[in-house]
Amino acid sequence: MKPTIEQTILVHQRVGKALSMLEARMADLGITEFLDELHDVRDDYDRMADSLSQGQRDPSGGKLYASLLKRTYRLYNNVRLSSIIRKYPVLTYCRKAAEKTVGEGDVASVKASLEGFVQDLAMQTLFSGDSQEAAIAGIYAKHQRYMDALFGHILVSWQWTSKMRTEYAELLASPTVDQNDGMLIVSGVTLSLMQVYDVNKWMLLHDVYVYNPSQQLRQRALVGMVLTVPDMRSEKLFGEVEDAITGMMEDADRRKELLETQIQLCYSASARTDSNEIQRDILPTLSKESRLDITKNGIVEKDDATIDDILNSEDRDRSIKEIEDKMSRIMDMQKKGSDVYFGGFSKMKRFGFFSQISNWFMPFTVNHPDISGASMLGKYPGIKGMLMNGPFCDSDKYSFFLSLSAVVEKLPPNILEMLASNDGPVTAMPEMSNVDRGSAMYVRRMYLQDLYRFFELYPNRIFANPFEAKAGGAFRGFFFANTFFRGMKGDEPAQLSRFLFKRKRPDLVAYMLGECRDAAALSLDEQKLLAHSYLRLGDIEKARVFFSSIIEKGGEDAAAIKGMADSLFLLRRYAEAAKQYARLTVMDGQNISHQLHLGLALVNGGDVKEGMATLYKLYYEHDSDLNVMRAMAWGYLADCKPKEADSLYEKLLALAGEDRILPTDLLNSGYVKWIVGDVKEAKERMGRYLAAFPAGEAPSLETEMANDRDILSRNGIEDYVVAIMLDGMDGQK
Repeated sequence: MKPTIEQTILVHQRVGKALSMLEARMADLGITEFLDELHDVRDDYDRMADSLSQGQRDPSGGKLYASLLKRTYRLYNNVRLSSIIRKYPVLTYCRKAAEKTVGEGDVASVKASLEGFVQDLAMQTLFSGDSQEAAIAGIYAKHQRYMDALFGHILVSWQWTSKMRTEYAELLASPTVDQNDGMLIVSGVTLSLMQVYDVNKWMLLHDVYVYNPSQQLRQRALVGMVLTVPDMRSEKLFGEVEDAITGMMEDADRRKELLETQIQLCYSASARTDSNEIQRDILPTLSKESRLDITKNGIVEKDDATIDDILNSEDRDRSIKEIEDKMSRIMDMQKKGSDVYFGGFSKMKRFGFFSQISNWFMPFTVNHPDISGASMLGKYPGIKGMLMNGPFCDSDKYSFFLSLSAVVEKLPPNILEMLASNDGPVTAMPEMSNVDRGSAMYVRRMYLQDLYRFFELYPNRIFANPFEAKAGGAFRGFFFANTFFRGMKGDEPAQLSRFLFKRKRPDLVAYMLGECRDAAALSLDEQKLLAHSYLRLGDIEKARVFFSSIIEKGGEDAAAIKGMADSLFLLRRYAEAAKQYARLTVMDGQNISHQLHLGLALVNGGDVKEGMATLYKLYYEHDSDLNVMRAMAWGYLADCKPKEADSLYEKLLALAGEDRILPTDLLNSGYVKWIVGDVKEAKERMGRYLAAFPAGEAPSLETEMANDRDILSRNGIEDYVVAIMLDGMDGQK
């Protein structure tokens, strides 16, 4: 497979070949605006090649070639962006609108426009009355159109120079520029980077994060920075980027913030899953209990109790308790970082307001010209309280405002009374008011929710979604697995792995620690998490190897020994597994699971007498424990005592009932019925075993019987009998 232009530059670092490929690509696409730049780079490259062909080697040749490589990469990115703009009309519109309103967009003129807006507003404070309100509205309208155009200009801007990076950093740090404007600029830079990488734009985000005094700007920049880190390392092209990230990883406070950001990104990436859980498991309970009333003092139960409520007060109490539990579940999800509002607000993004890309990232302001809010907020201060203090991202605040403004006068009187009160729903719901909205965690969470809504709901799918899974399962925003972050020395990767493991994402742990890190550099904690993740994923041999290494290093680590024993058991290396389970029983003689697995490992490994002795003792002490019964019944089968096994399986199935029967209970009891001659019942139970799995996910009976061939054979089931049984079961899948 031929390398792409990007691979030719980044991986092979072939300037001459890359220039030839670029020239051909530009000719194919009819791109002419970068021909002069192409010829300049080609001329400099040819001069260098000619000198080398004549035996003349410049002492600074390495630096000159690195410079040519950077210029070639810059040219490639401009050509790539040009082709993207031509492909998508919305980006073509952004460019044309920007040219009309912003012009060339030099930073000095941009700064002058932004400062002029602040000055014009300040001047209006000298006046009063209706004329002042009209003038202020006009100023905001004109400025918003300028910011829309500036956002589009940045979004489709060609590769920046280091001078532009410095000038924008100074602009964003200026106290004479409105913070909202700065926040929108940072989002524009981020979105531009997601389209086509630009070292200077990325370094601007780094500079803002490290040096800007505004928490809002810093956190937006941090999110943009980690979402747009290059996928490949190249000292010649990304040396400055590598130095910046290394500096961050060497700072304990920044490592902590990086970890928090990655965890928040994980929560954001699961917003749709969390929303489905709320819709499926929580909202039905809340909707079926509709005897709630909303007042300015909070949510109270309506006074309309029926005779059934009075006579069946225990049922009513249980219903109220269930509602409280479900509400607590939502609040707990929110406190941990889940995006609990996505499901509701996702249906409120069809307003024309959201056809403008910049509006998805615009900090909420009642002065936005595309919403007319002053009159409604003046009449209903409770709405303003919810917008200013509610735990909603800016995008959802706009959705809420636009939706409510269309229906507010049609709401019931009790709702209007609440909204007209200064002590509105925010004070009635403490979880909405007791939040530090200035904290880095909160600022990032709200911004990530803005981003998530844009990438999930914006109809023109022209941007790579950082919350979307890539090939292999990891989502694009999983930056801890990025090549630039693989040298992180602190405990943060282990902390993230513990979080992911608890969130039932062993696949991400295995990807980050197993595929993206050097095994020799993993800490002992990281090795343990990786080994358990492999075990959870069914990659048993890899798990065994890591558990073996951990035991050699860590000695009597019960969790590692258990993992090692389980791995060996699943690999059917029963004799070795029995030795590890025996170590566990010495460490904890009261643990039934260890004793049970020891007995099974001995039985399956051929030491039936010793294994049955262990199982007999367990069964004597715990004769109603279902797992002990399962192990004992299997032991009888291994000991060629099918009648005893049959009796115990019947007792097990009766005691377990439909709720606690495992599929393997049906298969193994089917074996027993087969062995004792009840073939009809054997087929029925094997059929139930297959039916216990979702369609298309049932294990192969042939594979299961091959795995259990030794025990079947010892009990008189020959290979040809197995073949005939399988033929008879072929229709039951």
